[in-house]
Amino acid sequence: MAKTKWQDDFPERAEEFLKRGHIEKELAAHLGISKATLENYKKTNLDFLNAIKRGKVSTDDEVENALLKKASGFTQTVSGKDQYYPPDTVACIFWLKNRRPGNWRDTKNIQHSGDMKIKVTLTDD
Repeated sequence: MAKTKWQDDFPERAEEFLKRGHIEKELAAHLGISKATLENYKKTNLDFLNAIKRGKVSTDDEVENALLKKASGFTQTVSGKDQYYPPDTVACIFWLKNRRPGNWRDTKNIQHSGDMKIKVTLTDD
């Protein structure tokens, strides 16, 4: 297999592709490179790495804003009429579990310290 050469348009292509919600594995295929080559390019080309970060952030921000809107409730104009959408309980729970895990996660990590004495008696039956 021929070695893939770096192309100057990779950063721009990567950013635009990731803004559409794709993942890095799909990006590698889109660029015609392996996932390992993509990882190497990220390590050796700061412009490429930053383009990937920018592409992901803009999409993540869009989804985060939509989730917040759904969790809070909103009004939207549909066919010239205002339509109210009440807060969605599942969106609220999802938001709180991820943004305030100390208060809202299903499981709690509790640390215990102190001494404990255990007495073990072995008997022959």
